[in-house]
Amino acid sequence: MECKHVYPSRLSGEIRIPPSKSIAHRALICAGLAEGQSVISGLQFSQDIEATIRCLRELGCSVRVIEKADGDADGITVEITGIGGNISESDDNRRAENSRHSFDCGESGSTVRFMIPIAAALGISARYTGRGRLADRPLSVYEDCFRGRLEWRRGEKWLPLETDGRLPFGTYRMPGNVSSQFVSGLLFALPMLEGDSEIVLTTELESEPYVELTRGVLADFGIHTDKTEQGYRIPGGQTYRPGQIHIEGDDSQAAFIAAAAALSAEPDGVLMTGLRRDSCQGDRAFLGILARMGVPMQWEEHGIRVFRAECLTGGQDVDASQTPDLVPVEAAVFSLAEGSSRIRNAARLRIKESDRLAVTAAQYTQAGAVIRETDDGLFMEGKPDGIAGGTADSCGDHRIAMSLAVLAQRAEHGILVTDSASVRKSWPTFWEDFRKIGGRFE
Repeated sequence: MECKHVYPSRLSGEIRIPPSKSIAHRALICAGLAEGQSVISGLQFSQDIEATIRCLRELGCSVRVIEKADGDADGITVEITGIGGNISESDDNRRAENSRHSFDCGESGSTVRFMIPIAAALGISARYTGRGRLADRPLSVYEDCFRGRLEWRRGEKWLPLETDGRLPFGTYRMPGNVSSQFVSGLLFALPMLEGDSEIVLTTELESEPYVELTRGVLADFGIHTDKTEQGYRIPGGQTYRPGQIHIEGDDSQAAFIAAAAALSAEPDGVLMTGLRRDSCQGDRAFLGILARMGVPMQWEEHGIRVFRAECLTGGQDVDASQTPDLVPVEAAVFSLAEGSSRIRNAARLRIKESDRLAVTAAQYTQAGAVIRETDDGLFMEGKPDGIAGGTADSCGDHRIAMSLAVLAQRAEHGILVTDSASVRKSWPTFWEDFRKIGGRFE
């Protein structure tokens, strides 16, 4: 198992934030459903993105790299020839042979939750598999709202899963507080059906910014959706058109660098490039949290520069319902701030790559932080003078690994992060990029 012993650093210089994984998933899928060629630039091939590309190829899409990243260049460019809303010609042969499309979704929740309704809208007989904790992450929302509409077979766990049949247009009722990915999945699929459809939410929608990202990318590829009082209305009979899109920097990933800079930057700060100042990503909210904690920052021509704050203002009370991916890094800065802080409405994190609430509390405690788990979040007593450090396990969770690198910036003896290679899921070059701005580890 790969480990990194991360020490307090003095960070400076410039770092290009990797492309938004959330936008990349969505753009690749839309391009794959379009008729003709689309160009997606600014990509990074993390394990999750590779899972989506693998599934698109299984649908019959052509995905070809036409420009590779070179050093600090602006990502990878791919050309995608989509299927135009039609299954491949070989699918009739598959049915005749009683075989089915096999979608290996890796450990990507987005991939499996997006592909299930898409394949069903195309009338594809499909088998879905995954690795890690993906088989434990619930698909009950689809199982319930597809009952009587789609043949659905699974064992004790959610994967492997087999589905048969074609989704009909109509009204789909679902809760909005399990995962917004279920809403996004239907938004991809329903426009391809013959008639109009509606998504009716039976609870308040959480992580709504991610659904708005989906709607924005859909619009870029010619797909229209309407927001209603109860959910969304989706006109049927629509066609995805080819497009060209550049993937902006990922605010979820920028949060780790911004937090580390706030704790340990040299006087000139750290410049994060690749981010859009007018981004609609919900996780941009983290910069606002840092600002409230007294962290100086300024937008420049090529990005945003974050400076060190000698003492972070605590007493923060964060509702994580709309931005759950920020919780581990929020817990890191709150653990090193003055006073006590809490994070609430984060119960959904128990079904991520790890139980992120339990793991964050346990591993931060091992490193010397004062933190405890609550029913739906975390409570932290800040230690502004720093923590002792120690050994902490990422438990195979990329966001835990990166947040431990943040916590280590004020750990006297550093933090030995076990399973540090888990960052490959979303930011394969995290440790190399961190070292380029002065991050210390061995």
